[in-house]
Amino acid sequence: MTSPPREQQPLQLLSVVIPARDEAGGIAATVEHLHVELRLNGIPHEIIVIDDGSTDNTWDVLQQTIAATSFVTGRALTPATTAYSAVVFSKEAA
Repeated sequence: MTSPPREQQPLQLLSVVIPARDEAGGIAATVEHLHVELRLNGIPHEIIVIDDGSTDNTWDVLQQTIAATSFVTGRALTPATTAYSAVVFSKEAA
């Protein structure tokens, strides 16, 4: 005997966490394309980009993207910061 399917609650907010290291050439386009697809599909969302110690200007590009949008947040990790801290940050931002 199977149970009847449970009624699903509508999605409140999808949090997408993107790790980025030395992605200055592509992070803005990645974030914008992801945002467009989620918006076109009616998915409420936020995009969180974690700059994992980039040696290029990823953080500068990300800051420009954040300033121009309302759906992107970011965090720059130092070499002493662990991946665990990135996960904790993403949960706090949500």
